[in-house]
Amino acid sequence: MQAKKLLNSNLTVVSFLKFTRLILIILFIASVIFFISSCSKEKKNSSPEGQSLGKEEQSEKIPDELKEIEENIEKIVNSLDGPAVGIRKEENKDSAQGVQGDKRKDTEKKEGETNRESEKKDEKGNAGEQEEKDEMKGEGEGEGETSKKETSGNEGKSTSEDTGGKTQQKDPWEEITPIINKMHYTWNSYMPQAMKKGANQKVLDDFSNALNSLTSTIITKNKTNTLLAANYLYAYIPDLFSLYRTKSPSEIKRLRYYARNAILNSLTANWTQAELDIDNLESTWMVLRNVLNIENQDTINKLDLSITELDKVVGAKSQPLTDIKGRIALANIEEIEKSLEDTGGEMNSQSGS
Repeated sequence: MQAKKLLNSNLTVVSFLKFTRLILIILFIASVIFFISSCSKEKKNSSPEGQSLGKEEQSEKIPDELKEIEENIEKIVNSLDGPAVGIRKEENKDSAQGVQGDKRKDTEKKEGETNRESEKKDEKGNAGEQEEKDEMKGEGEGEGETSKKETSGNEGKSTSEDTGGKTQQKDPWEEITPIINKMHYTWNSYMPQAMKKGANQKVLDDFSNALNSLTSTIITKNKTNTLLAANYLYAYIPDLFSLYRTKSPSEIKRLRYYARNAILNSLTANWTQAELDIDNLESTWMVLRNVLNIENQDTINKLDLSITELDKVVGAKSQPLTDIKGRIALANIEEIEKSLEDTGGEMNSQSGS
């Protein structure tokens, strides 16, 4: 009986030792797996690929097609002398070309004076044939005057033709037609990308309808209606930009839409809609300014004050002042957008999807 108890006791001890060793093995394996996993994650984060992935998670590249669509809307508005933004670089480029043209004219003028001085020296060197030269000179001067008159007349015609050409080139509808035509192709190219990013089908359909409406309005060549239709199309730009994590929140562009819409509705004395636009502008800005982290507080204050000023003139139903104050607000909105892009889009909370 005692031998049986002793045997059972030994078996219990052996079982306990086996169980303990099994637990230790399991713990050891788990520790090794955890260590390997930690090393792998650390190596991935420290590698250039891991750092690059982290940056991509912070900010995504906006498709060129979407940026082109936004730029083309601004070009259409600018062509009709509307409140457009983002076209200063092109204006500076044209000014630079004008300066280069003036420099070329000055160079040609100096070359002409040098040639005339050279001719005078040649005439003085041939004193023996002075009388003949005088006669020839007289004839030459007569011909020269005639030639100058003809040249002057031709230059006048050329200037007139150039002026006429420039007037034709500045015809807004000739500039706008190829822009809107190309926009349809660009939109068709961008749509699949938007769908991959999970764009709302209603937003895509509404943008397509607005694009068709803008095209039809352009055909009528009605300036005010075209400006309104162009800005109505722009209303969907913030929704499309919200598909991407960007340096600046997409709602910045919605501010631009409301401010510009108030200006354009003042052109038709639609003050009811203009006041609604101002209300939406103020409420959107109130939410947005709380998530922005801009070091220069003056930039924030400038937009605050410009919106307040715009609200006043809309309330007073003053179209000229609405145009002025509205453009100031648009300039301040653009300044904030650029400030966010330059500082890496630091915000108190992340925007985008």
